[in-house]
Formats: sequence, C-alpha cells, structure tokens
Amino acid sequence: MIKILILSLLLFILTGCELITIGVQKTEKPIVININQKTAEGVLMVLKTELDSNNIWGAAQVLAKKGGDKLSAEERYYMHYDILRVKRIFGNHPFSIIKSDTLDKNIINLQVEINYYKKYSLKAEKVNNIWYLIDLGLNDNQ
Repeated sequence: MIKILILSLLLFILTGCELITIGVQKTEKPIVININQKTAEGVLMVLKTELDSNNIWGAAQVLAKKGGDKLSAEERYYMHYDILRVKRIFGNHPFSIIKSDTLDKNIINLQVEINYYKKYSLKAEKVNNIWYLIDLGLNDNQ
C-alpha cells in the first residue's frame, strides 16, 4: 500500500514538473505570409523585400493611386524620395506585428509594428485581384 502511494506521489510530482508529458503536445503553426500581390499583407512584404534588396524602382511597382489607377512613370519617378524615406524608416528591421483592418470591400488598412518599436499605417487596395499600396502615409502612432 505504501509503495503504491509513493509511486503515485512520485508520478504526480514528475507530471507537475513536466519531466514526463502524457499526451500529445500542441504546437502552434507559424503564420506564413506569401510574398506576392495576392494578399494585402503579401504586397507589404513585397515592398519590404524590394526595399531590403535596395530595389527602389521595384518597390515603386507595387504603388498605385487611390481608385486603382497605376502610377505613371513620371509619378513613380517623383515618388522616389518618398520610397527612400520608407526604406530608411523600415531599415533592415523585421516586422514584429502586422494587423489588417478592412475599410471597404477592396481597401485594407495595414498597421505595422517594426522591430517592436515603431508603429506605422499603410493602405492597400485590390485592383483586378492584385493588391497595390495606395497610401504610404507612415503616420507615427506613438
């Protein structure tokens, strides 16, 4: 009787310390964001990838006007300094949090936290099943 009591007490202590785990461990799958223009978060990652690889003109390809019109070559040229500003702000820091808020059927507000430090807000619009960034406002919410 004492042996059974000691054995059950020992098992209780080991299970409480989780040296022995009974059952299947639940593992959370990481959220994967594909780097393409099929989702609003994906177009943000396309912008970040282009900026991290120092491709300013490639980053300008994911920008559009509100209403869905693509930027002309002249407008992309004049956006060059704004894109460089975004590159300096993003740096090579990772995005810690990306939150999306639907404003309209085809417009999403993306709130980005960079390196657990700064928060910014961008807007993306869906045009012909492809997402484009329409606002690089980068309002500092702190």
